[in-house]
Amino acid sequence: THERRGFGDNFQKWGASTVLIESGGYKGDPEKQYIRKLNFMIILNALIEIAQESYEQYNQADYENIPENSSKLSDLLIKNIKAERDSIFYQVDIAIKRDEVTAPDSIFYTRGRIDDVGDLKDSYGYQELDAKGLTFMKGKVYPTPINYIEELTPRKTLDLLRQGYLAIKLRNVAENKHYNLPILLSSTGALYGNSPTLGSQANFFLAKEDKPIYAIINGYLIDLSKEPEEEFKNYIQ
Repeated sequence: THERRGFGDNFQKWGASTVLIESGGYKGDPEKQYIRKLNFMIILNALIEIAQESYEQYNQADYENIPENSSKLSDLLIKNIKAERDSIFYQVDIAIKRDEVTAPDSIFYTRGRIDDVGDLKDSYGYQELDAKGLTFMKGKVYPTPINYIEELTPRKTLDLLRQGYLAIKLRNVAENKHYNLPILLSSTGALYGNSPTLGSQANFFLAKEDKPIYAIINGYLIDLSKEPEEEFKNYIQ
């Protein structure tokens, strides 16, 4: 159907022929800058082959042999997590996808969700972790609210994560709700997610002997043994 906000749809509306290129994704390229480069190279090569008529060397029937797309790729795939349900421990794999959500101020932020749970040996992720020996661990809300986000530093945030805290209540929420610290900030103190279930927001710990080793915040994997290097796109709930 016609999408009136669509770039290509409007070109067609104006009478221009278009070619849709489904680009997919590439590891470490969330803004698809490298993919744009590949697309340019592909288009340039296609024009050369048309000009030289070298495209005739290909068998059109081979196109049908290209495998169909399937949803086996995730942003983060964690394998061999030890989890507990009804006092029974079991081993499970979790696939996490990070969605871009548009805030009221039109700036994007990230919300990670558990996209698949179970035996995911045939799946893969841009980032993968073998969590063998680690146990799923719920996070806690820090008992003392803070007044302003400026009270937090990357070092203090990391210390809180190491103590098992995933979320903090923030009393004074600024007009700009975006922040890049690896912890959940909420005006209500609510902790979203915190369970290994399909569709749940991806906020939990991987622990060894009740000690957090990794934190998963909004689908981002954080190694608690070192300073985080990733740029986080979080939003105060």
